Amino acid sequence: MNISIYLKLGVAVICLFDLGCAPVYNTTTSVAKDSKSRKAKESKVHSGGKSEIKVFLGEVSDAELIGNNLKAENGNSEVGKGIVRIVNGNVSIGGKEVSALSYPIEISASNDIIAFNGKSYRGKFLLHKLSSSKIQIINKLNIEDYLRGVVPCELRVGEVEALKAQAVIARSFALSKIKGGKYDLKATVEDQVYNGIEAEIKRTDKAIKETRGIVCTYRGEVIDARYSSTCGGRTQDGDKPYLESRVCQFCKFSPHYRWKSEHLLSDFGKVRSIRIYKKDKSGRVDMIKIVSNKGTQEIRGTTFRAKFGLKSRFCDIRMKGNKIQVTGKGYGHGIGLCQYGAVGMARKGYKYKSILKYYYKRIKVEKIY
Repeated sequence: MNISIYLKLGVAVICLFDLGCAPVYNTTTSVAKDSKSRKAKESKVHSGGKSEIKVFLGEVSDAELIGNNLKAENGNSEVGKGIVRIVNGNVSIGGKEVSALSYPIEISASNDIIAFNGKSYRGKFLLHKLSSSKIQIINKLNIEDYLRGVVPCELRVGEVEALKAQAVIARSFALSKIKGGKYDLKATVEDQVYNGIEAEIKRTDKAIKETRGIVCTYRGEVIDARYSSTCGGRTQDGDKPYLESRVCQFCKFSPHYRWKSEHLLSDFGKVRSIRIYKKDKSGRVDMIKIVSNKGTQEIRGTTFRAKFGLKSRFCDIRMKGNKIQVTGKGYGHGIGLCQYGAVGMARKGYKYKSILKYYYKRIKVEKIY
């Protein structure tokens, strides 16, 4: 889903003000009201205190799972103990091949750490038989442990308030994806980059711990907290009421704020003209028209971006011979929080709640566990 940013920006600034202060309640007159609202919240907002999330790590034919005192179970039945080996899609545990009737298999270790393909992960593993030669590997773990392997992959900076904002949106995004399927998220940019224990660092662990259980909500539901590297000056509308396009003046220091590139048009034949004929309200390309010896083609902005590997659809184009010159803004889809913008806001003294409320309209930032 998301573009990771890695900066060496020095020491976090001292925050000068916080526009995200919580309201003050009259504790004498609001006890009954607060009790009712708490019950309503609990019924509507996903409680993640003990939530486990299932992360898809891949499909393999050959692999090995190693850990302390590994145990394999199917429901309440023990399948075996020992090292788990997968060879040509066949699973053996402690040297004994597993029956096809035993799947799905849950693998656990006495210290809750399992190594797979050279990386170590917290929690348990689920193995699903997909075919005679493929096993699906899923890591099941506590949401807070999952975040320890996500936040430093998505944002590695010194600004504490930006890291806290990233922890909250990564938690919100993950919780919003729990639907009860075989897995909830992929461990890639398609959802959130997750690299297990090797990704964990002290400063992101601290941001996660200090925001434990805090999420963004809209009308009582945890939001689909999308984010990208650099919005280029304006975020894009999403498909939720809280994902509205807005001006951002905080990401100007990003190396992706403005960029240029040049590309050959040979795949489209002998091109006579190429032009953008539709943009969305944020200025991003929706449709492009190309006239060539092959006729007239209309291409969606998303297809155009993927075709030429552009940093974003927030761009303009001009034709020069058999090439196009692209001048663009930002990096990523531009929906929701701008990561470089969050760092810029933290530098100016904004607290994490204010950062979140700037990029997500009409939300609440609240602790649900």
